[in-house]
Formats: sequence, structure tokens, C-alpha cells
Amino acid sequence: MRLRLTAVLCLLLNAALAAEPATAPAAAEAPAKKKVIEPGMNGDEIARLFGRPVEIKPMKTDDAAAKAEQWIYRRKLKETTSSSAAAPNAMPTVSLSDANNAAYQIHVPTAQYRIQRITTYQVTALLMVNGRLEAAKQWTERTEDYD
Repeated sequence: MRLRLTAVLCLLLNAALAAEPATAPAAAEAPAKKKVIEPGMNGDEIARLFGRPVEIKPMKTDDAAAKAEQWIYRRKLKETTSSSAAAPNAMPTVSLSDANNAAYQIHVPTAQYRIQRITTYQVTALLMVNGRLEAAKQWTERTEDYD
């Protein structure tokens, strides 16, 4: 009985697969559309593509009618951590006394370790004039923190 049921299920599965229309390989392998900004794009379009900037700085212009802003985006590219030895430290570890009961200590050098965290960011600055993109600049920044 099980053998018949398995055979019937296999036949139904084959029939269902044969009835499905084949998908075009080009549609299945179509690359994702890249997010591209171009001069003249308005702020809403840019915000829709990349989200709100982490910082908006007002800028002064010669034209009183123009409103200029610098939009700053910051994206983390890489974060690494490492342990490094700081200055060596002499710790008293053993207290001894000699035959005359004079006490003295033996100091053993030990290293103090600390964690260094290095983060690299990609920073993008957009010059927005009257709500439209005029220019863009991109660079990397690196920060170092210690625990």
C-alpha cells in the first residue's frame, strides 16, 4: 500500500512540475538595481534611497534667497579589535625575610592589556541647495577607542 501511495505522489509531483511555465533565465538572474544619486535629485528622492542623513548642517550662501545644507551620511565599513600590552607593571608577588628578619619583596614584571577597537567609516557629504543635490563628496574616517 505504501509503495502505491509513494508512486502516486511521485506521478502527481511530476505532472505538477511539468505543468508549471518555465521562468526566463534573464528574469531570474536580473541584477538588483543600484542606488545612484545624481545632481538635481530632490531631497525626498535621496532620503527614499538612503534614508535620512545622520547630520544636516546649514550653510551660508551669498544668495539670500538660496537655502543650502550639507547632508552627512556615515556607514560603517569595518570594525576590528585587538589586544595590546600597555606599560609593564612591577607587582610585588613574594615577601621574604632573611636570617636577620629583614623583610624584602620580589617584584615580578607583568603586562597590563587593553582592548583597542578600530572602526572605519565611509562618509558621504551632499551639498543640497534649495532642496536639490548640487554636489557630493566621499571619504573614509577611522576612529580608535580603548577599553
